[in-house]
Amino acid sequence: MRGTRSGQEARSASGAGLRPLAGVHMLRTDEAARMLGVSVNLVHKWVHDGVLDAITTPSGDLRFDASLVRAVSDGLSRPEPRSR
Repeated sequence: MRGTRSGQEARSASGAGLRPLAGVHMLRTDEAARMLGVSVNLVHKWVHDGVLDAITTPSGDLRFDASLVRAVSDGLSRPEPRSR
């Protein structure tokens, strides 16, 4: 999932330069973690491991394309509810 682009001038987490792309809804790390149902630390690990792509804003914060986070979330296996 490398190569997502933000709605602002930014650089990818891997350091590659990216062009601005208007109309893309971006999420903060905590929002992406909540959508994925995982911890912020795991989101950071997934970025490092190349599982999830992010851009780094000029201030150093990560941002995630909401549609790609949703696609990853849809692909995660969810445990079946326990029967009582």
